[in-house]
Amino acid sequence: LYWGKYPEAATYATKVITARGNTLVAGANYANMFYQDSNPEALFEVVIQSNQSNLNESLQSYYAQFPADYAKRQDQAAFDNNSEPKVGYGDFSPSPELLALYEPGDTRRAAITTGRKSNTLVTYVRKWVPTQGVNFLQNIPIMRISEMFLIRAEANFRGGTAIGATAQADLDRIRTRSGLGIVPVSVNAILKERRIELAFEGDRWFDLV
Repeated sequence: LYWGKYPEAATYATKVITARGNTLVAGANYANMFYQDSNPEALFEVVIQSNQSNLNESLQSYYAQFPADYAKRQDQAAFDNNSEPKVGYGDFSPSPELLALYEPGDTRRAAITTGRKSNTLVTYVRKWVPTQGVNFLQNIPIMRISEMFLIRAEANFRGGTAIGATAQADLDRIRTRSGLGIVPVSVNAILKERRIELAFEGDRWFDLV
């Protein structure tokens, strides 16, 4: 896709979708799938083992401060309570530009939350907050099935093709699974969905360059 080989990109994305099936995670389960040790949408992920796990070097630590008590990690009041014991740094926050992209009703917004850090209300990423098992043992998804639909949509739109599906159909699939209505397909519409869908998963730099 980055090389402008649009028919090839659409063809290979279709092969992956056909082999994997339409396994998009919808609704409230979007945020929840990042709490699992293995992401159900992942096509390829970095496996984290206990001897590799470290509080100070984890994605969770960089993106959020969260309650030390597992039972409170989906309790918004605990995030917002400055006196609640917490772990992590929470140094990297979503930008106002990204937050403004979310439409009302977008279920992916649940992957972003607020919390108190040194008695200051800040915005945190919840994609990497562990809620079960052992701290910081979630595998890191490098590529998810949702990206295949976005790759195919962009490749087909830019290439003027409909390999595997139309660009409109793939854009609709991503938006409707996220609780949103249908909008006319365009490069900007596809890139907006990519920006939101893959936020904080290591894709933004490649999209910019």
